[in-house]
Amino acid sequence: MIRTPRAAGAAAALVGLVVLTGCSSSASQTESSAATSAEASMASPVMSPVMPPVVLEKTATTATAKVGNILDINVDTLAGTTIDVDNPDLLEVTQAHETDGTQFNPSAKALKAGTAVITVTNGDNTTRQITVTITE
Repeated sequence: MIRTPRAAGAAAALVGLVVLTGCSSSASQTESSAATSAEASMASPVMSPVMPPVVLEKTATTATAKVGNILDINVDTLAGTTIDVDNPDLLEVTQAHETDGTQFNPSAKALKAGTAVITVTNGDNTTRQITVTITE
């Protein structure tokens, strides 16, 4: 009779061990699957191409850009400086501005192929023109 409780205890321990092994294997597989899934998504991110800006120095009078390019127009001072374009169908302008303490030069985005002229008017009312040729 003493052997029966021991056998029952051993059987219960064996069943518990099998159950724990099954659980740990399942958890390990889940963690492994999650890690593999995360690694796969990091290995092949879907990103759209980002083109660097075309930086126009203060003395620039001509520039070439591709459709989608941003033209960053360097100026002496942002205060009072404005830009205008003769063909807004080709270039979309953004005036110089400050946001959250960060200053941004005036800029223009190339929308489609062609030639347009940007007029930069400085704070002292002097002007300069930049002829921009935009390609596909």
